[in-house]
Amino acid sequence: MKFASIYFAEKTAGGSVVWNNVPEFLRELYYLKFYKQAWDKTELFSAEGYILHLPFNSNEKNNRLFEKYLQKELRHLISDGAEFFSFQRGINIPDYVKAVSGKALICLLANYLVSSACVKNGKSFEQSDIAVIDGGNCLTDILLNVTAPKATKVWLYTLRPESIKPVLEEIFAQTGLCIGVCSSLNSQFIKNSDIIINLSKNRGYTASFGKNAVYIDIVDDRQNTNKLIRSRKDITVMRNFNIIFNDKKISAGCAEAALCVINKPFRDMIFNGVTQERLKKAAEEVSYFNLKPYLVLKSL
Repeated sequence: MKFASIYFAEKTAGGSVVWNNVPEFLRELYYLKFYKQAWDKTELFSAEGYILHLPFNSNEKNNRLFEKYLQKELRHLISDGAEFFSFQRGINIPDYVKAVSGKALICLLANYLVSSACVKNGKSFEQSDIAVIDGGNCLTDILLNVTAPKATKVWLYTLRPESIKPVLEEIFAQTGLCIGVCSSLNSQFIKNSDIIINLSKNRGYTASFGKNAVYIDIVDDRQNTNKLIRSRKDITVMRNFNIIFNDKKISAGCAEAALCVINKPFRDMIFNGVTQERLKKAAEEVSYFNLKPYLVLKSL
């Protein structure tokens, strides 16, 4: 069992300049039949893997060629034992691969993010009002379970109150924290929050956040967050998270894929659902490697 992280071409590379300027039918023939892809072998957390830079940039216009080439390389990687994949933003991910984004790992490390946000707003973890925008998946379950032991005021915006109710009840039983639920982003609970953690893609831009709040965009909902940055100069935004391991910055997706290889509870938590036992053992593994999120906290 191995992992693979797939990226666009490096800025100084990207195939052959000559072959990028020939007619498309010759270019397709070259890349699909003759071009020899170099795989960089790597090891992370004792997991074996590959780093693959495709011979195409993010602005590649021949989508048909790009997709065919990607499919070809994925078949080769899978036949060589790769099972968990991370992809650079902008690469379309086929349904048949087990892809991770790094967001579950960031949620496991959410207390670092909240603590940094507390430094910015001048309140302690316990004093801060924290609002979470539900993503409708395991990310919400992980993040709420991680932050609950330290937080005293957490509000959850969700459109699935009944399905998430068991999670909230389990958190209350474990920690005594009663998480408030609301179904409107214009709720007073959201407006009064010091820290907003976004786990939802394309939920829609909102201007209802309180003055000088810290907005933590874990899922990188770039379009809406960019609107927020442009219109709310008072708000501090945190996003684009990487991981620090042994004083080096690595991709959160790459780290998550490697953890899936070596830790069954971690991968089960992502692909089969969050349980207290899986969460505990996954957190222990992350703690063992002393992983921390790399972030730059600034007003944009």
